Amino acid sequence: ALFPEITYGVDSGGDPRYITDLTYEQFCDFHSDFYHPSNTRFWFYGDDDPETRLEILSNYLKDFEANQAGVEKSRVLTQKKFTEPRTVTDYYAVSESEDPSQAGQQKAYVNVNWVLEDDVFDLETQLAFGFLDFILLGTSGSPLRKALIDSGLGEAVCGGGLEDELRQPTFSIGLKGVESSS
Repeated sequence: ALFPEITYGVDSGGDPRYITDLTYEQFCDFHSDFYHPSNTRFWFYGDDDPETRLEILSNYLKDFEANQAGVEKSRVLTQKKFTEPRTVTDYYAVSESEDPSQAGQQKAYVNVNWVLEDDVFDLETQLAFGFLDFILLGTSGSPLRKALIDSGLGEAVCGGGLEDELRQPTFSIGLKGVESSS
């Protein structure tokens, strides 16, 4: 709902209803663009020799040509901010409750989400929001978490708080187990 016009707004696996329409050539083209070493970041961890690591990586990568077209196709664009708040109502499948007293009672999930910035945070802002997120939600006694639980409006806090691993950082908070009439 926050990113309807960019890659974050689509299911990365595609719509299962249309998988049978995909040709083998389309599948191979997609794979060669998006699952190519040109689209990869490598992280190393441990106390082994860095030169040996780089040699192993170099031996693996030597068989590949750079794929700049694939890199360009996978570039994450930014979502323009909405000019006004939006409300999205959607439905999801739930299993039948094993508790007979809950039979026929449908519960809802309510979340409020914000895109916090037009692009990645600078380091100082990222640290500040990280601290704020922990203060507000990080423990059972954190004020926002506690206020939501103590409100009795839902059964549990959901929505993870700060998400700063995407290009545009977001903040999400809500409750699950909310009475659908609320």
